[in-house]
Amino acid sequence: HGRTGIWTDRVAWLVAAFMGLQSATFYMLVTWLAAISMSTGRSEVVAGIDVMVYQLFSIAGSLLLPFVYRGRIKRAVPALIPIIGLIGGLGLMLAPAGVPFWGATLGLFGGASLAMAMTLVAQRARDHDASSALSGMSQSVGYLVAAFGPVVFGGLHSLTGGWTAPLALLLAAI
Repeated sequence: HGRTGIWTDRVAWLVAAFMGLQSATFYMLVTWLAAISMSTGRSEVVAGIDVMVYQLFSIAGSLLLPFVYRGRIKRAVPALIPIIGLIGGLGLMLAPAGVPFWGATLGLFGGASLAMAMTLVAQRARDHDASSALSGMSQSVGYLVAAFGPVVFGGLHSLTGGWTAPLALLLAAI
């Protein structure tokens, strides 16, 4: 596909959707994890540390992906990464007092899914020009989708007064 043909490619749209949804989960958590943490009785400082732990584990997740994305399991990794996120999101929903552990779990998911999204861009393109076009398209669409994540998350929290509906949105994005 040429530079404009990328917009009609089904695989490109799947990569863009993956990029958008993984980015949306990151922005939802960076924006709202501290508030969730404080709602469990943790102080503002400790809630800030919870967000820091989330981000440190995101770095770890992105660094671990190349070691996991090998051999026979390679084809299953893009489908397995969300399981880590689902565990963290369900944990946050069902046992919010464990926010440090769930935040770390969600961080591993977030970092690994970002690294996977970038890997998919590189793997799904035939050459440098196609890679550039796919990267531009998937990131443009992806970050547009991601921008709505924290806003809708917060809107659901305002509407319901609780974290169940916003966390259900997070789980759906995962």
